[in-house]
Amino acid sequence: FASRTRYTLVGKTDIGIAIVTVTLIASMISSANFLMTYRYLSTLNNRKMRDARSFFTESVIVASWMMIAANPMLILGLLMLLSDRHWKTSFFDYSGGGDTILFQHMFWFFGHPEVYIIIIPCFGFTNTLISFYLRKRISARASLLYSLYTIAFLGFFVW
Repeated sequence: FASRTRYTLVGKTDIGIAIVTVTLIASMISSANFLMTYRYLSTLNNRKMRDARSFFTESVIVASWMMIAANPMLILGLLMLLSDRHWKTSFFDYSGGGDTILFQHMFWFFGHPEVYIIIIPCFGFTNTLISFYLRKRISARASLLYSLYTIAFLGFFVW
């Protein structure tokens, strides 16, 4: 029975790691696309667009910057995991001098800001809808923007 088993170089785990890595790279590219599109459009309507940008636009910009900052950590962790699996490195293997908790730290440096990447555009969308349907400007816009930037900044230090 043992002679019937076949060994392959790439397993299902490796394919899963590659899919997650490609997805992370694609989300970084799409967030760069958001930022470059906004930058291009804001130069077309120079002063008008910068003064009147909605809270939703501001929140998408913040979430895009967070995505660009948080995703490389998980990409590096996954590449280190692939090198441990195939090239016999010992980033995460304690017997080879690696740290067994390192991947957990790398994942949570990505994972905790990811929660805020998801929720910050929802905050912006809700505030934009409220101001649109009430037909009033947000009275505390500066403090809302400050809280948005603070949440985004502190999201990286909670892991």
